[in-house]
Amino acid sequence: MKTFLKTALIFVFLPVTLLANVVRPAPNFTWQNIDHSTSTLYSLNGRPVILIVTPNVKDYSFRSQLREIQSAYQALGTARVLAFVAFTQSPGRIPSNVPYIIVSNGVRVASSYGITERFGIAFIGCDGNLDYVSNKVVSGQRALDIIRNSFAVQQALRRN
Repeated sequence: MKTFLKTALIFVFLPVTLLANVVRPAPNFTWQNIDHSTSTLYSLNGRPVILIVTPNVKDYSFRSQLREIQSAYQALGTARVLAFVAFTQSPGRIPSNVPYIIVSNGVRVASSYGITERFGIAFIGCDGNLDYVSNKVVSGQRALDIIRNSFAVQQALRRN
């Protein structure tokens, strides 16, 4: 009887699991393009995103995270990753060779991602799923691992 119930539960919940591609959709945010038009996260369909939340450019954790992303930038660029920064206090010039896009209304973005500390980082998969959120600096290799092991990437690599 227990085996029957387990089997029945698997067949009931398996189709739901297979259809649930985006388990935790990332909250939308906007930024202003160089031509003064506005774009949104949802317009980046198919591109993985790294979002860094920081009070300002002088924050120690932010600077540490910049170094980590710089160390893995070539591989991240190959994966077509876009990097964004949301300033919660005072924006500034980012001291990095990596191109970062400044998000509009950093305080609202931090709140919508549940980042309540001074520093936070979020990884959004190419399917729009919020894959990872932390208030600690993430190593460059760990960032690559998160991007490479998202659900959408794994699904594309599976054999049919």
